[in-house]
Amino acid sequence: MDDIEMENRESFLILVVDDENLIRDMILQGIKQAGFRCIAAGDGDEALNLMEKNQVDIVIADINM
Repeated sequence: MDDIEMENRESFLILVVDDENLIRDMILQGIKQAGFRCIAAGDGDEALNLMEKNQVDIVIADINM
């Protein structure tokens, strides 16, 4: 992540999708500490809804939801 300059990190929007609150919150905290913007969803339907309303650059998803 050091290759992406700090001012450019804020231009990315990362969507985290996980049905486990603790895991989702830990991932969100790490992403925010790294300087990126992020939003979260607890399931696939919520993720799709957020993607319709936001231009998401990266999705980090739990495949075993």
